[in-house]
This record gives sequence, C-alpha cells and structure tokens, in this order.
Amino acid sequence: MTSKSLFWVRCKENNKRRIWVWVISILAMLFIYPAVMTVYLSRIQFWNKEGTYQTVMIYKEALQQAAADAVGFQPRCLWIVCLLAVLIGIQGFSYLYDRKKVDMYHSIPIPFKSRYVVIYWNGIVSYLLPYLMSVLIALVIAMTQGALCAKVMAECGYAFLMNLLFFLTVYHMAILAVMVTGNKVITGFLMAGLLFFDFYTVELYNRMKYTFFERADNVFTNVQPWLSPIYEYDRYIYELKSAADFSEINKILLPVYAKWAVFALVLGGAAYWCYRKRPAEASGKTIAFPKIKPFLKVIVAVMAGVTVCHLVYDAVYYKVWITVLAMVVGTVLACGIMEVIYEFDIRAMIKHLISTGVSAAIVLIIFCIYQFDLFGYDTYVPDADKVESVAISTDLYYQDYFAYEEGSGYSEYIVGPEYYKQNMFLTDTEAICELARKSQETDEKDMEDGRQLNVLYRMKSGREIGRKFYVDYADVSNEELLNRVFGNEEFLEGEYQLAKADQELDSTFLKISYSNGTIEQALSPMDAKEIKEAWLKDMEQFDFSLARHERPCGKLEFLFTDSYNVWNMPVYDCFENTISYLEKKGAYYPVQLNPEHIASITVTNYHYSQTEAYDDTYADTEMYTGGVSEAEAVAVEIGMVDMEVTKTFSNPEEIAEIVAHIYPSGLEPGWHNYEEMAQDYEITIAFKPDVDYPYGVGYYYYEFFADEVPDFVVEATAN
Repeated sequence: MTSKSLFWVRCKENNKRRIWVWVISILAMLFIYPAVMTVYLSRIQFWNKEGTYQTVMIYKEALQQAAADAVGFQPRCLWIVCLLAVLIGIQGFSYLYDRKKVDMYHSIPIPFKSRYVVIYWNGIVSYLLPYLMSVLIALVIAMTQGALCAKVMAECGYAFLMNLLFFLTVYHMAILAVMVTGNKVITGFLMAGLLFFDFYTVELYNRMKYTFFERADNVFTNVQPWLSPIYEYDRYIYELKSAADFSEINKILLPVYAKWAVFALVLGGAAYWCYRKRPAEASGKTIAFPKIKPFLKVIVAVMAGVTVCHLVYDAVYYKVWITVLAMVVGTVLACGIMEVIYEFDIRAMIKHLISTGVSAAIVLIIFCIYQFDLFGYDTYVPDADKVESVAISTDLYYQDYFAYEEGSGYSEYIVGPEYYKQNMFLTDTEAICELARKSQETDEKDMEDGRQLNVLYRMKSGREIGRKFYVDYADVSNEELLNRVFGNEEFLEGEYQLAKADQELDSTFLKISYSNGTIEQALSPMDAKEIKEAWLKDMEQFDFSLARHERPCGKLEFLFTDSYNVWNMPVYDCFENTISYLEKKGAYYPVQLNPEHIASITVTNYHYSQTEAYDDTYADTEMYTGGVSEAEAVAVEIGMVDMEVTKTFSNPEEIAEIVAHIYPSGLEPGWHNYEEMAQDYEITIAFKPDVDYPYGVGYYYYEFFADEVPDFVVEATAN
C-alpha cells in the first residue's frame, strides 16, 4: 500500500512540471473531437434546411455518418497525435539533457525503474485522459442530436485503438531518441530520421531503379515503406474511411494493429534498456553511446552519397566519372560533417578515416550494382513454367475503374494498375515471356512502332515481379504472340470492368450513349443489360489483329453520374450484335460521313514536318548574338516562323473528296501507329442545320489518313 501511495505521489509531483504539456494535449483533443463533431453535425443540419435530404431516414443516416467521421477515422489525427507523442516523449525525459538536473534526480533515493515508470506512465496519461474525455463530450453532442448509433460507437472504438497504438509507437521512438542522444537538437534530427528513414530509403531505391534500369516497372511493383508508421497511417486512413463494412475494416486494421504492437514493444524495450545503460556524463553530448557513432556515421554518409549519385547522374547526362567523383566527395563531406557534429570541433572532419573509407566503399559498390546491373535486373525474364499468371498494363484505353454498390450510388475509384492486379490473370505465360525475350533483341529506338508493356509476373512461389519492356506492334512476327495475349477472355475481364460476371449495372446512376465521332445518341439505362450482352458477344472475336488492322466505327460510353466515372467500349464494323441492337434503338450512325450533310470543312496545316526538318538542319547552329540565336535568325529569313495555314472548303465536290480520306479524332483507342494519320493537318467540320441526322451544334474534329491528303488541299494550305 505504501508503495502504491508513493507511486501516485511521484506521479503528481511529475505532473507539476508537465502542466503546459497537459494544456496542449487538452486543447488539441478538444479541437479534434468536440469541435469537429459540432461543425460536422451543424453542416448536415444546414443542408437539411436547404432541402438536400428527401426523407427523414436519409437525414438521420447523414447525421450518423457525420458523427462516425468525427469520432472515427480522421486524417487530421495523424500529425496531431504524432506531434503529441514526440512532444510528450521528449519533454518527459528532457532532464537528461542537463547534467545538473541528472545529478539532482539521481541523488534522490528512488530506484531507476520507479523513476522511469512514473515519467513513462504520466506521458501516456497526458495523452489518454484528454482523448477519452474529448471523445466522451463528442459522443454526448452526437447523442443530443440523434446521431449516435452502433456504427458510430464501433468506428470510434476502432479509431481509438488505432490512434493508441500509433501514439505508443511514436512515443517509444521519441523516448529512444532521447536516450541515445545528449541534446535537444540532435534528438530532433534522430527523431526525424527514425520517422522518415524507411520512407526516404524506399523512395531513393525506387528513383535509383528508374534512373539506371531500362526495364524498371513503375506501375505494378513500386516498393512501399514498411516500417514508417506515418506512411502507414496516411495510407490506411483513407482506405478505412471508404471501407464498405466492418469485415473490410478488420481485414485492413488487424495486420496494422499487430505490426504497431510489435514495433511499440521493441522500441519501448530498447528505450528502457538504453535508459538503464545510459551514462550520467552523456548529458550535453551528441551521442550518449560512443559505440554507435560509427554506425550512424556510415548510414548517414551512405544515404548522402547515394542521394548525390541520383541527383548528379541525370544532371550530367549519365557521365560516369563525374557521378563517381561527386558521390565520393559527397560521402566524404557527409562523414566529415558527422564527425564535426560528434566532437563540436571543425578539426574533427579528418578523424576516423576508416569509417569514412567504409562509407565511400559501400557507395561505390551500390553504384556498380546499378551501373553494371550486377544482379541482372534488366536481363531478367522468368521461365514461363514458373509463372502462374500475368497482369499487364498497356495504357491504351483510359478507363475508369471503381467499386460500385448497387442501389446506393456509392463508388470508390480504383487506379488502373490496382484494378489489373486484382482482376487480370493471363495464363498464357509463354506468350508474354517470349515477347519479353524478343524485346531484348531490339532497342526501342530501332522499333517502327514500339509500345510499352508493364508486366506483373505472379510466380508460383508466391512472389510478384514487375518489369517493363517494349514490343514492336509493327513487327508481323509479334502478331501471333500478341493475339494470344489480347485475344482472350482473361484480358477482356481484366481490361474492361463491364466484362466482369458479377458487375451489376444500376440504372439509377447510369447514362449510356453511342457516338460515331460526330453524333452522340443517348440510350435508355434500362437497356444496359442487353447492350452489355451484345457487346461481350461481339468481343469474343477481338484480338490484336482486329484492333491493329481495323478502326472502330464508334464507341459506347457508360457514365456513372454519382461519381462521373466513365467506361468506353469500342465498336467495330464486324460487331453485328451490337450494331443490330443500336439500329433497333435508332442509335446507330455510320462513321463514314455523308458529304451532303456538310456545310463546310476547314483545314489547318501546321507544317509540323517542315518544322522538324528545320530543327534537324539548324539544331546545331545555336550561337547566340544579341539575345537571338542564329537558328532563329535563319527562321525569320526563310519565313518559317509562322507556318500555320488555314483554308475553308465549301465546294460539294471538294467536300466529298475530303470526306473519303478522314477519320474522327479521339475515336481510335490507340492500337494503330500514330504515323498512319497525317500529323500536319487538323480538320474542323460544320454541318448543315436542316438534315435528318441529329448532329449537335458546333464543330467536329477529324484527321487525314497519311498519304491520302487530296492534292488540292495540299496546294491550298501550302506556305
């Protein structure tokens, strides 16, 4: 009993010097919870008065959701809780920075363990008590407004445990930083390093990979920080806010809870061990434990050297000797700065050269790994037999992907690569691997129509490996392999969300239209199921050969009005089921224009090809005199500064000739070589107002097929 009384007396005494910390914690928590709850509920009540909510039930659900947002997963909690943990942790043990205070505290006949526990416990209470009181006030406010329900309480509980574990992780990290260092400035630097080291290391690794390796995949397999609690909090908080139910929340949070609990235990144990071993004379010094100085020095110097390598390598256009010199100088300089910080003496820059040499050697080894691809990153192609399935990203379609809940209008946007990872499982792994091997035989610059493919290999061992390579779409020897990749149901389901068997289409939030490039016809949302079935039936004949050698005659568009996500589906002339259904609904119009419907065609010739020839001719002659380059002076002389020429054609015969050689801009998904279209010309069409076709008001844009520009157009738009 006496022991317990002494503990609480010591806690009370310790709290006297932490009053300002309590004040900050209380104010922060009052802002996060009661203030936010009041603002959120007031906002809903205001919108209700404005007539936003049609029924009492919808209004009540909005209130409950606002209350859940206020006491549940709040993004703003990240930095507030983090700063409180750092502040409380450092302030509690800040007496260790002052040798006089250390002597005074240690002269009191109190066991080390008891002193540590009192300060440690008070730190947790100064966070926990204001948190609980503020949440309780917020819940009372919600209850008085009729916004309290089981969902609000459950989300509040989940968020409480998440924030507590996050606080303990950062709190223990802050205490460890205090124990390892001897003054506040160095503690701050070490704390920043502990919080962001994992994030910075991973980011640097990714950037080095993309800088040095031609086949580095930046779509599927970006390495993500694994140890940084700040990164994980920021990443998961938005997933939790948009989670559909508590089972999904559990799936996200349970691994996070477990990881942070382990981190907190490890960091807390390390902090207490350092407290017991910390020498009293460490106060005021840079590092309390001299034995860790070389390791910290090497880590900081290597990071500095690799950072210099990344920055310089690209800036000097990949000149190796300049890069090596810069990163060695940067490493040595970082080592010298660390020694100066350790000793508070400029003359210490040249001390401990062995650790400096080790740092420089490590940086050079890292550079050699990237420069000479010592581990064969760029040449890696897996054995097809070891690959279970593949996902690919072509960047052709610009589709939107999202999670959709029928009847509610709820949608969550999903980025393309994430959707492919979840839904595309190509099993013809031999075709993909063969394309990857062939791509290594030809440089991208030598390909007639080289296209980038980002590939995710799902290995049978459980690993996921990402690579990028280029495939020449114009090489006929690749066509059969590409047909095997794109001409199957696995690609269709992975590329088009419409093709998913379980994808329901809620007509409440759906608009459907068909366009041939000029006419856009609306279809009833009630026709969604029939349109889907007709289009999927026609897509059974889709493969690379069809996409490469034919151009769409139109496209279907599904627009979800609650989120403005869009699905675009091409329609080809051979799509008999789709076209038949569109004709039945009066929505199909051929892509070939009727010249009799056209009032005029305006053609603009930008003369890009002449510009390129000019650039090739005079690119090496830029000698600046009086602020004007020689190349610019020549351009003025030969009259090539303003080469744009525009001509309008109204003659029916000329219009008919032009119409026979044009195609609507933006209708082709991107399978064809862009050089198949004449790059110099832009065509604007104005239609007659008194025709049967439902042309909209305005102008429509088309392009000439390459080598099919009529002679009279060439002559009329020449310089």
